[in-house]
Amino acid sequence: MLRLVGRLESPSKGLLGPWSHAFPDEVEPGPAIGFLQECLRWWDQWLKGQDTGITEEPALRVWMQDPVAPAARHVERPGRWVAERSWPSPGIEQRTLWLGEGVLLDEPDLGEHRLEISTDLLCGLDSGVWCADGNEADAAVDQRADDGRSLTFTSAPLTERVELLGNACVEIELESDRPVAQLAARLCDVAPDGTSLLVTRGVLNLTHRDSHEHPTPLEPGARTRVTLDLDGIAQGIPAGHRLRLALSPAYWPWLWPVPEPVTLAVHTAVSALVLPVRAPRAEDAELRPFDEPEGAPPLTTETLEPDEGQRTLRRDYATGRTELTFDWATGGRYRITNYGLIAGCWASTTYSIVPGDPLSAEVRCTAATELGRDGWVTRAEVSAVMDADAERFRVRTELEAFENGERVRRREWTLETPRDLG
Repeated sequence: MLRLVGRLESPSKGLLGPWSHAFPDEVEPGPAIGFLQECLRWWDQWLKGQDTGITEEPALRVWMQDPVAPAARHVERPGRWVAERSWPSPGIEQRTLWLGEGVLLDEPDLGEHRLEISTDLLCGLDSGVWCADGNEADAAVDQRADDGRSLTFTSAPLTERVELLGNACVEIELESDRPVAQLAARLCDVAPDGTSLLVTRGVLNLTHRDSHEHPTPLEPGARTRVTLDLDGIAQGIPAGHRLRLALSPAYWPWLWPVPEPVTLAVHTAVSALVLPVRAPRAEDAELRPFDEPEGAPPLTTETLEPDEGQRTLRRDYATGRTELTFDWATGGRYRITNYGLIAGCWASTTYSIVPGDPLSAEVRCTAATELGRDGWVTRAEVSAVMDADAERFRVRTELEAFENGERVRRREWTLETPRDLG
């Protein structure tokens, strides 16, 4: 089975119909390919029994990204296609970097360092959106602010380019002063000018350190061994750049904070970062090229009210409350010119928190959609709020439906669920 990791979305623009105008041509970084043709080759092989050559090709083909300057959106990520005959691949070297006092080392540090990091609920504000889809402000930006809110370990400048393919892994021994705690780990590429580019990350509720099915509280003050796989990545780190591992007990708004502030202590002598290193190969340049993207032409639309995505941060210095708002580029209002149908869609999410108070966390979501023609319009509006106390999560939702501006239906829901070591 051929697995592809890269930009495969180009043909879908035409399939999206009236939505197609809402997304720019460069929805995600990386190269556009003939994804529909690849799907057809796969179906012909396995459903029709036709020999399309897929069984002779590598099991995994992936876009090896080159580094870029941190930005909230990348129209394109430069790089090249690489491939592995099988996965997991014997061609990936597991290279270990050992944690020292603020550094990453090629050899274990013989000194015993116990390094503490306390909860900073603003760590994660520069993380970007969960499940980004290429909007103007979706991606993680320069990580230096989040690095400053974390316990960091930075390598010496690399003497040669390193390419990572697969899952980096953090293996650490730590203590927690609370029975419920979290760990967020980020791997960053630090350029000579100091900018910090997010490469990959992973998060874990530490009560799930041994089992997601049967979580168990931590024993405060007791040392425990934790293994955390980071998200899969294919990315090159140039010579002269440094690698940085950043650890934190909070990562808002990706992680809902635990009920109490936490201090974690990391024992460096028995802690390490394991990297999946892939050496460049000459055969990478000989891979079969993909076909050009194909797709049905999109519907013709006329923009009536543009909708551009944005991401804003607001902080009230009197109360400390900090609000991170994502206004999604979901469509605005437009007319499908061939049919005279008018449609619209809008959505916004605000993550709000007060530093030092995990129980202040709150998320507010609003969305609206319209459908109609000249002189007639229907509209649905939904709003939801999520918050929590020490025992339970709460979600309150309201839905209203309108026809020609008159409300015709309204409904509310309230949901509560136990935190269960969350």
